[in-house]
Amino acid sequence: MGSITNLERAVLDRMLETKVISGAGVEELIRERDRRRESSPDTQVTDLLIERRILTVQRANRVLSEIEQKLRQAAIEPEASFARAIGTIDPARRRVLDWFVTHGIFDRWLAESIAVELQRRDEPELEVLDVLIERGLVTPAQANQLIPRMERDLAEERAPAVQKKSGETTVDLQGPPLPTEDRRLFGWLVASGAIDEKTAVRFDRLLRLRRVGSADVELWDLLIEQKLLKPDQANRLIAKFEAEGADFPVPELEEESATADEETTEVDPSEVAVVGATAEDEPSEEALADGSSSRARPRSPRSGRARTSASTSREARSAFHTKKSSPLPALIAILVLVGGAVAAYFLLQPDEIVRPSEELLRETLASITAASKARDGGRVVELMDTSTVEYFDRIRDLALHGETATVRALPTVDKVRVLLTRSLYPPLELDAMTGSDLLSKMISNGTIAVELIPDRFVLDAASARATFKVGDAEAPGLELGFVFQDGKWRVTHRAWTDAMDRIYLDAISKSPYAGDEGIEKMLESDLGRRLPMNVWEPLLPAEKS
Repeated sequence: MGSITNLERAVLDRMLETKVISGAGVEELIRERDRRRESSPDTQVTDLLIERRILTVQRANRVLSEIEQKLRQAAIEPEASFARAIGTIDPARRRVLDWFVTHGIFDRWLAESIAVELQRRDEPELEVLDVLIERGLVTPAQANQLIPRMERDLAEERAPAVQKKSGETTVDLQGPPLPTEDRRLFGWLVASGAIDEKTAVRFDRLLRLRRVGSADVELWDLLIEQKLLKPDQANRLIAKFEAEGADFPVPELEEESATADEETTEVDPSEVAVVGATAEDEPSEEALADGSSSRARPRSPRSGRARTSASTSREARSAFHTKKSSPLPALIAILVLVGGAVAAYFLLQPDEIVRPSEELLRETLASITAASKARDGGRVVELMDTSTVEYFDRIRDLALHGETATVRALPTVDKVRVLLTRSLYPPLELDAMTGSDLLSKMISNGTIAVELIPDRFVLDAASARATFKVGDAEAPGLELGFVFQDGKWRVTHRAWTDAMDRIYLDAISKSPYAGDEGIEKMLESDLGRRLPMNVWEPLLPAEKS
């Protein structure tokens, strides 16, 4: 197998990390590139990715530009032959570099760059942290915050201890306490149901750690990075917090020992900031899949406000610990998984918590059933929650722009809906729709129908679900989830989507066809016609600017 350049290697790594292709697919691409070069010496792996419709030309150029810039910033020549310099340095330094990469503190390309410099300078006393400090990527104090955990981890491998930088003392790994405004935001998010208290404690610690390296990091950045929110969802929460959260009481701090704090807020080093990187440096898997060039950064809730000094909130080591005798209100929202990303949506004031009752849920279900029978798609959409509408936004986007590999990697139910959407609506008509429009049309033309008698209701503290039987006794059952949003009980898609996935898989398993072919045959049977030959291809492959 021929050699590849640093740029090609980085592109293939991106494809692997975003699950666009497999390891076997990478090897096959390189073999095919080598074969093509016998007649066309300039063939690159990106040419094959474009040819196979894994990337569009536009997206390939964007990915190449991003990666080339990143390599040059790490002092790596993109067109040079790929060779792992890490493997040529002494074992002690290599273990330190591997530790940084393994724990996500910086990526392999920066590690390669540091290894090259260590090899070039050939100074026995020079350490990895020295190079990071010289490049301005960390300060001595920040380096010392990582040393204790690094020493513990490397000691297990009998690696030499990393020495503290002279003139500095080790700083507590948890970072300084958060200002009052951040504590207020954490308390408001928990009370309103966007996150639970356990998540708040984890993100409190993570935010403090990140701010050691960058004072501008916001909680919203972390929620997006950890895929708990999308940028537009974060912006909606920010607007609501700015409108309603200014007077929210700051959670009381609990005086506690250092030991107790360590037990409640222990964070893995993988949650330490990526050195020298921001949230925009690396697009998410979803961003690569849907063609976004970078992740949108949400507005900061601090805009137009003076930041409270950290010195005013040093009453205890943790910035978010409520007294055990006064627990915060119960979680009042459900977290809905949308395309692999968890979205926290509707927010209620603590005194607006409404517990589900079977009577209220039957009323909602009766309203939806009546609207569905009347083919009143608009009315049905009104009775769905925000996450359901946004889910159909994603189905619409995938139908228009989803590449073949992306769609084939979806769960079965999402594949069915994307292919069905492509089969039912012309590209320009679909392009003019929103997720609400798509769902409404599917109800109005009978593609989706809700006319079921519930078997039973399962009631939780602030959400509920109804179960139904579909077909024979052994077939998977259907479920509908309910959440209280904007003053009424609404249906949420997650349980329904998961149940439909099981139903489709069960139906395909009983057919003579398997996998994607089974999906095609099932849809052709339902539609009474053949699917388009190019149904797996995007309707609008050229992305709009």
